[in-house]
Amino acid sequence: MRLPTFRREGFIIGFTLLCAVIAAAVWLLAGQGAGNADGVIRVDDGWGVTEVTARLTAPVAYRVFTLDDPRRVVVDFENGTWPEGTAPAALDDGLVSGVRIGLFRPGTARMVVDLSAPAKVKTALFESDGFHLTLEDSSAAAFAQQAGAPRESLWATRSQPGALALPHGPRIRAPGEPLVVMLDPGHGGIDPGAMRNGLMEKDIVLRAAKAIGAALEATGRYIPVLSREDDTFLPLDARVQEARRIRADVFISLHVNTVTVGQAQGVSVYSLSETASDKAAARIAALENRADILAGVDLEGEGSMVARVLVDMAQRETNARSRALAAALVQRFNANEGAIRSNPHREAGFRVLKAPDIPSVLIELGFLSDPEDRERMQAPDWGDGLAREIIAALDTWAEADRAARSLVRH
Repeated sequence: MRLPTFRREGFIIGFTLLCAVIAAAVWLLAGQGAGNADGVIRVDDGWGVTEVTARLTAPVAYRVFTLDDPRRVVVDFENGTWPEGTAPAALDDGLVSGVRIGLFRPGTARMVVDLSAPAKVKTALFESDGFHLTLEDSSAAAFAQQAGAPRESLWATRSQPGALALPHGPRIRAPGEPLVVMLDPGHGGIDPGAMRNGLMEKDIVLRAAKAIGAALEATGRYIPVLSREDDTFLPLDARVQEARRIRADVFISLHVNTVTVGQAQGVSVYSLSETASDKAAARIAALENRADILAGVDLEGEGSMVARVLVDMAQRETNARSRALAAALVQRFNANEGAIRSNPHREAGFRVLKAPDIPSVLIELGFLSDPEDRERMQAPDWGDGLAREIIAALDTWAEADRAARSLVRH
């Protein structure tokens, strides 16, 4: 896997240099055709300015905007591409704390520059060696006032005010009718998720989702739908909205984890609760919920109070069904998979589990920080083993759920 080269040139001036702002972000037509990147990003500091260079082979249309809390500069390239497997990098000093690059959605490549202080964009243009973004000092007040994604770029990234959909109520399936299962491989595109030893969470969970989906379809009892089928970024709420659009019967989000302190190993299953079952669950939920921020999605104004009471009422019933599904999964993993955490069923406030009318669980498939888990997740038949346990758990849960709901209706 070839990783991008990041290097810092010049010298760092002892000013508080600041990073990113363009108020009204518009497409700037810089050329025609597709621009391919070779994965090289250069960051230069000196004389009160910071310059970020992204090497693309050809100029393309682009737009630049900034987001606050945390401060970021976002550059979208129309018809731009990045090398497959490109990883983000963290810079440990200076003005830019990190740079992430990847596919934001089909037809749009994205570069997110993390900032350590407010700034304004001095220039943004293509030159012979690539795209150059030059930043200079600004004030915190000016940055906050002008930060925000352009409305036209948000069509697939957030709900507009008043767009909260009322719960449609669980679909009542006839006996023997296939259940629609939304499989949600987490992260993707510009958001790699957990990483260790050259492995990326986004790749591991996509491979698992495809194996599970194929096995589900082969049973004839389930209709699998993947939230993403390639290395594309998808906002958290868009995943939930798609599950509701297709009226999925079950939503299963797939992730892997890593720890930097201590040791952890094995599978965990999470269901939704605004009160986390333990500190570790709260930490993991907080990390997963930051995915949209890391990918440069503007969350300002998200959410609505419209029909909140009805949604909360539906959520309570759905949460009980989700907990039952989580328990069935834990039972199967505990009996057969052999690599399951202590206290394997946990609860936390994952945004991706908040469909008010679809039983939803999040499965952490293991830890990239654990050598045994890494080896297990790279085994050729790993996805097939996961699929067997998930199908068995779904069979058990679906039968009990159908019986319980029949009693409620009568």
